[in-house]
Amino acid sequence: MAVDIYGGDIRVIAAREELFRVAASLDLACYHLREAPLSAPDIFLDLLPNPLPNIQLAFQLPPVINALERMSTSCLVAAESYFSTEAQVMGFLQQLFQPLSDSAGLLAAANPVSASMSDIVSQTGTALAVIGLITAPSLGSSQLIAQGARVVSHASGFQTPAAMLAGKVPLIPGGRAELLSSAPVAVSGGLAGMVGALRAGYWSPASSIRVQTFAESDGRALVVFIPGTQSFNPLANNPLNITSNFGVYAGTGSPSQGAVEDALRLAGAGSGDRVIFVGHSQGGLIAANLAAEPQEYAVSGLVTLGSPVAHLNLGVPTVSIQHQQDPIPLLSGIRNPMTESWVTISSGQEFEDLVQAHHISSYAETVSEAVDQSNAGLQSVLERMKLPQGAATESVYRLLGN
Repeated sequence: MAVDIYGGDIRVIAAREELFRVAASLDLACYHLREAPLSAPDIFLDLLPNPLPNIQLAFQLPPVINALERMSTSCLVAAESYFSTEAQVMGFLQQLFQPLSDSAGLLAAANPVSASMSDIVSQTGTALAVIGLITAPSLGSSQLIAQGARVVSHASGFQTPAAMLAGKVPLIPGGRAELLSSAPVAVSGGLAGMVGALRAGYWSPASSIRVQTFAESDGRALVVFIPGTQSFNPLANNPLNITSNFGVYAGTGSPSQGAVEDALRLAGAGSGDRVIFVGHSQGGLIAANLAAEPQEYAVSGLVTLGSPVAHLNLGVPTVSIQHQQDPIPLLSGIRNPMTESWVTISSGQEFEDLVQAHHISSYAETVSEAVDQSNAGLQSVLERMKLPQGAATESVYRLLGN
């Protein structure tokens, strides 16, 4: 399994930006060298006083420029290598689809029928990607699905598919929680431990989340585990259904997100408390939405697995885990930022189908391998989260719809 980890390490980020700066300087030098000998009639005046050296320079200049151009290209390649293969392919496909995006935008503006069809195609295409009605995924097919959604949204004048859907998905209020059980537990901590706890939560009562509460010297720490979609029935009372997927994705709210907020209210999360969210798929997007907005409590960390969160403005320590064959994390339409507080774990593992690529068990295996790498950026972000461990009280809350 090939696991790439990028972000989090300021040394790597600075090195990448420095390589970009060097490449830009080399490009500028090439420009000046290329323009200098073409400034007639100065070129003839320069040759007259000492013709032989200047003629030699005129012949030798093109190879020098070519060498500098190769150095610039090498710097850019080295800089981009700090991103995962997935991010590089995404950038390539974005350029590939740009002409189509521009053309689609002109067509939509000039023809109301085309505009209407664009809306239908965008919603249908995004729905198919969210539901996952594809088989035998590959890196290319996953990227094409994500970029296809991005193309239609861009043609409609939006940066991301989520931004486009925000104006089309109605607000779906509601959602509540009820306490099912509460018991003391011993927590080992660490990223692998948290993902293991999230995975175990899938075998808790259906439509439930778990909240671990730790007593600290200056308040409480709460770790909230939110599973992904559990029902494709849009009318199911389980709010973690396909309908909530669209509201959560568009950022317009959903019964599932409302129920998680109610569970936190029942847990007493408030001023003086800090909260770390751990979520898979829809659960990760719910967590990211809550982390992106001001809360009464302080959000001190976010861990998402298989969730599209790159389009959100997250100012908290964030770890995003995604598989290159899983199109769901790519539906943001943009690559995850490479910052000191955000680290991405990307796996190129080949899976049998989309279900396996998106399954929580597959993500748990990826996390185990990533932790074994002892990546400096990952360790830095986890330290910023201040993961609690030791004695805690674990409460299970059932999520209910309207």
